[in-house]
Amino acid sequence: VNNIPPPTEQSSEIERVRKMLYKIPADCSYIVWRSVLWALAATGWKCARQLALEWSQSVPAKFDADAFELVWGSYDANRSPAVGFGSLIHFARANGWIDTAPALDASSGVSGDIKNGYLFAAVNRGKLIYIHETGEWLQYNPATGWTKAPPGEEMRGAKFVVEKIREHAAKKWQENPDDPKTKRLMAHAERSSNEPKLRAMLELAKSERGMTARLSDFDADPMLLGVGNGVLDLNREQLLSASPDLLVSKRCIVDYDPTATAPSWRAFIHRVTGGRETLAAFLQRFAGYLLTGDVSEQCFAFLCGLGANGKTTFIE
Repeated sequence: VNNIPPPTEQSSEIERVRKMLYKIPADCSYIVWRSVLWALAATGWKCARQLALEWSQSVPAKFDADAFELVWGSYDANRSPAVGFGSLIHFARANGWIDTAPALDASSGVSGDIKNGYLFAAVNRGKLIYIHETGEWLQYNPATGWTKAPPGEEMRGAKFVVEKIREHAAKKWQENPDDPKTKRLMAHAERSSNEPKLRAMLELAKSERGMTARLSDFDADPMLLGVGNGVLDLNREQLLSASPDLLVSKRCIVDYDPTATAPSWRAFIHRVTGGRETLAAFLQRFAGYLLTGDVSEQCFAFLCGLGANGKTTFIE
């Protein structure tokens, strides 16, 4: 599920993407590199391939033309829906990029509370999201995915927007203090600092694209499992980069390692099953089934025994 739609291809947005790419080191892991290329491909822009090529070539020692063509050509919106424009925003923010591209000049186009709601969404899209059914805000963290935001986090986000409006107004005032637009902007910055205006900003931000979700939007894919180092596609046994586009809230606290072995687990299963391979294989499959959100088997297991035969250890 790609929760953040790409912007229209125009000079201002292209420059914005260039600034994002500037912050993301091309000398990164393969998973991140591939995700950035797919995120650019997902925009559908005519210039997307050139942007991806220039960014990849910024590290000549690591650039592989054949690998680039292979990955670029492998993007499929149907097979890779978890990677989108929000992934690019996520990686850029993780490397220090701050979105100052939205038109902070509140005197142009829409203004007032509507403009503030738009600005809040532009700055916090992919970082905060409002849940319609519960009235709660969730916060995205690369280490934990989407979790309940700390109390007051959305208000801190609103205050940050006002701070940016003030900085923009001060800059305009230094450039031309007598300009009527500058005076209106200064007045808008002052009004926006009031508590009712901050709450109005939050309320109107909820209607912006990508800022509100339903509980059913999360964990909708039963074969995606959050892990400590990303999101595991259980169908393809492929580790995906952590991204706010992946609306995954169920997460294990361990990293996925495809080369890892489990000698303690295997020894335990062998011991509690008395070496019965068929039962051991069933317990292994059932443990894997529990990692998914799939309920098609319509089964419920009862662990029976007199005691000290591994029931609690198996569950834990």
